[in-house]
Amino acid sequence: MSSITMSHKHIPRDEQVALSKLQQAGISFSDLTRDAFINWVSLALLTPGNQTLIFADSLALNHCQGDTLAMETLKRAELVVPRGRSLKVQLQGLGRQLNGEPHVSRLYDELLVEVEHRQLHICFLSASDKEARTMETLLLARYPKLDFSIEIMGGQYRFSTSELAAKLNSADTRIVLSLLPSPQQERLLSRLNLHLKHQLLVGLGSGFTDALSQMQSLNPGILGTLRGWVRSRRHSIVLRPHHWPSYIARSLFQGREKEQQSQINSSLVSSGWRTRQLRTSIAVKAMSFRGKRKLGMIFKRLIDLFGVGAGLLLLSPLLLLVALTIKLTSKGPIFYSQIRVGRFGKRFRMWKFRSMYTDADKRKAELEAQNEMQGGVLFKMKKDPRITPIGRIIRRLSIDELPQLFNVMTGEMSLVGPRPALPQEVETYPVLARARLEVKPGLTGLWQISGRSDLPFDKQVLLDTAYVHTQSTTNDIKLIAKTIPAVISGKGAY
Repeated sequence: MSSITMSHKHIPRDEQVALSKLQQAGISFSDLTRDAFINWVSLALLTPGNQTLIFADSLALNHCQGDTLAMETLKRAELVVPRGRSLKVQLQGLGRQLNGEPHVSRLYDELLVEVEHRQLHICFLSASDKEARTMETLLLARYPKLDFSIEIMGGQYRFSTSELAAKLNSADTRIVLSLLPSPQQERLLSRLNLHLKHQLLVGLGSGFTDALSQMQSLNPGILGTLRGWVRSRRHSIVLRPHHWPSYIARSLFQGREKEQQSQINSSLVSSGWRTRQLRTSIAVKAMSFRGKRKLGMIFKRLIDLFGVGAGLLLLSPLLLLVALTIKLTSKGPIFYSQIRVGRFGKRFRMWKFRSMYTDADKRKAELEAQNEMQGGVLFKMKKDPRITPIGRIIRRLSIDELPQLFNVMTGEMSLVGPRPALPQEVETYPVLARARLEVKPGLTGLWQISGRSDLPFDKQVLLDTAYVHTQSTTNDIKLIAKTIPAVISGKGAY
């Protein structure tokens, strides 16, 4: 699609004033295609910390003018998407070439479809009860599996920012979507950004419900089709007498135009059928892929539960013996727990047998300079002075990881998958390494049977990424079988 460029001398005076304000605002608007938008959302959901996405139109910008906090929110947002024809024309007047980006309602739809697919809990902040009721009906009709809640903010907000943030955190809310008018929306997002830790903050604006209603009308059904037919012909059904001359002239012109375009129309119809056939084929293949993936996840969970049951039954004498030995040989608790990052960045508490002295975490800073792991993300030492004598034995045989069978039982981990990372390690991940967060972490995986800690970090990332893209029930069973000789050999375990 060709872009429209406008020189200032052809723009009316009031439009020039608007352009001048827009240029002075210093807001970085993003011109994204549909695929680029989906990729950005996926990456934002995997990135630690808060991310801010705002859909802004010219009316919102006008309301934010003079409000320092609202304008700073727009400037600091990770992504600002222009909404509305008026703003896009103004951006083109400033020399921005918009490459035919999709309508914003399409981006709304892609965002909610992605959230529904990932099964994340989201919360809408609505300005009124009426808007919330309308939106709830539309959401349930279009996204039946969407896990959402709605908070009614009202004209005078009934929540303090800290109270609202606490409520969102207690509900394990991953995405907060605001439907408030500007500049209240931008001010609230700025304050929430200080109280929340790992959320995607989205400013949808007050026009979201109307856009949702329009999206719903794309599948009108028989009654909706009839209403659309009536609307499209309303000009002729309720035509006033003083409109008749222009209506007759327009009808005659359209009649001649239809005769001239008959061959083109027949070509378009045949092309349209071929397009429908192609779309149907793609939809069938996509449905088959989703079905196979869902079935694979079910089998993976069954293998996890069977493996946990068999492992606890066979290894319970060993677990009791190790627990007793740890208690008798060193001071401190039997088990050691850490907060780790799981699938889609969700944090959980991971359990291990304690193999280090109780002051190990405090002494880590003193030993950072002796880190032997290439890449600087993970910390490993072959002769770590913090490890107890019994700890060296159980770490070499990977016995210290066996309490994670309880994490597998609760569904936080799997038997096979990338090893769960610490939050501070995830914060330093390069883009490629974030693919590890697409699946549940596991007790064993490709790099655990390929050298374990002897492998540099970038090699571990490549192996984990390969597992994410090739995982299957058969591969999981093979990896579990290969783990046993890898553990016995003790290669790379320290």
